[in-house]
Parts: sequence; C-alpha cells; structure tokens
Amino acid sequence: MSPRVFDVGYGYNKWVFTTCGRIYHAVLLICAATLPGAAHAIANVEQAIIGKPEEGWHTSLDLMASGASGNTDKSASRFELLSLWQHNVHTEYLQAQSSYGKTNGNVDTDKAFVHYRHRTDVSERWGVEGFLQTGRDRFARMAERTLAGGGARRVLFQQQDKAAGYLGLGAFREHEVLSAIAG
Repeated sequence: MSPRVFDVGYGYNKWVFTTCGRIYHAVLLICAATLPGAAHAIANVEQAIIGKPEEGWHTSLDLMASGASGNTDKSASRFELLSLWQHNVHTEYLQAQSSYGKTNGNVDTDKAFVHYRHRTDVSERWGVEGFLQTGRDRFARMAERTLAGGGARRVLFQQQDKAAGYLGLGAFREHEVLSAIAG
C-alpha cells in the first residue's frame, strides 16, 4: 500500500466521524432543550420500604413543638406519620408530614405532604405498584402539587431491613398550582 491511499482513507474516516459527531451533538442538544425536565421535589419514600416487611401493621408518629422568646420570638411545630401494612402479597404505605412555624409573629414555615403507595408482589421477583401524592409549600410557591402514578419493578436483590436493589419502569401524572409570590 502506498502512503497516499492510507491518507485518503484516513481523511475520509475523519470526515465521517467528525460529521457524525456533530450530528450526534446537535440531536443531543435538541433533545435536552425540548424534553421535559426532571420533576423536582418528588418525595423519595423507598428508603422507608426496603425489602419485604413482616406481616402486620408498622406505624410511627412523631410530634414536635418548640418555642423561644426574647429578642426574637420563634415557634415551630411538626407532625410526621409513617404507616406500613403488609398483608399477604400486598403492601400499603402511608406517609404524612406537616410543618408550621412563626418568627416574630410572621409565618415562615407552612408546608404539608401526604404520600400513599400500594404494592403487589406478582411473583418472587416481580411486582406492580401505584401511588398518590399531594403536597403544598407556601414558601416554595407551591400552592398545590398532586401526583398519581404506577409501574412495574423487578427485585434485583433484597436483604431484610438492610438493602435492596430494584429495576423498574413507571409513569406518573402531575398537577401543580403555583402561587404568584412565595410566602
């Protein structure tokens, strides 16, 4: 082979790869600009349901209230409920949270959140689930946010109350009402 033939072939390959690379980057940029962004502030409840729970009800309730007075008067309250019911191949999960606080008579915290999830094990490795979620946060301009969705999942590995790996595919519908101003 003569060096000239090699150079022509190399130049052609370089042109093809450079042009394909530019097309790939243009398509990637268009997709990134037009696809909807990630839904922020979706509460991750999976850490509360790792592995298959024992049969029966499992519930915890936390109530907190605090206050201080002096140069700055401050009060805050918080409520949190976690409830899980494992019955046969079904798991029901409910999480509710509410926080409210004032500083010098002005409300500076006002948010609430409720999440319900139903999961059914179809087999040892496969399951389906659906969820409903609603929340509000006055100081994040979120007057109301409601989600409903579901999907299927495959259990990759599972250790009781320690760790679990899942691979799933799902979808959800979202309705959000934003306030004109925060607070």
